[in-house]
Amino acid sequence: MLDDGSVLDLAQTVNMANCHKVTPCSEAEMNAATDARPWGANNPRWTLFAYGRLRDLLPAGAIDSPFYVIVLVGDDPAENDSDPTKDGVAGNPGAGVLALRAEAFGPGGTHKVVELTVARADGAIRALSWREIRQP
Repeated sequence: MLDDGSVLDLAQTVNMANCHKVTPCSEAEMNAATDARPWGANNPRWTLFAYGRLRDLLPAGAIDSPFYVIVLVGDDPAENDSDPTKDGVAGNPGAGVLALRAEAFGPGGTHKVVELTVARADGAIRALSWREIRQP
């Protein structure tokens, strides 16, 4: 439940990210090439990684925010192995690369989405790209 009393269903949120509907997605729906998910069989299969009130996820006293955030993780769509459930082997263009999706929900129906592609490089994580996802 969000601070304003509205209810957030995490399963529905994951389904919306995967196939733009609140009910469970079929394999065909997740493999469909669309404007939002143009990689077909290499579309990320978003999986819930972290979630909670922002103020509870950060060190005590760092921020007092009414926002609730979730982080989803998926395979990088640049891979060409048609298996978005695991990372590609060395030589695959997406090997060692992950896609992250963060969604923030706040008062009055506020909802923002950002997707980030990250890679491991020299023992550190490096952001390769990011984009804000505009909601219809």
